[in-house]
Amino acid sequence: MIFSKLTNLLRKINTFRPLTKDEVQTIEKKYDHVWSSNAIEGSSLSKYETAALLETGLTVHGCS
Repeated sequence: MIFSKLTNLLRKINTFRPLTKDEVQTIEKKYDHVWSSNAIEGSSLSKYETAALLETGLTVHGCS
C-alpha cells in the first residue's frame, strides 16, 4: 500500500516537471540566500551541500 501511495505522489510531482528556466533560477536564488545567511552565521557548508540538505530534508547536527 505504501508503494502505491509513493507512486501516486511521484506522479503528482512529475506533473510539475520540467521546470522552466525562470523557475530554476528562482529556486537557485533562494538556495543562494539560504547559503549566504548560513555562511554569515558561521556554517562551513558549500552552496551545493546546502542545496542537497534542502532537497533531501536532512539536518546537520553540529558540535558545540
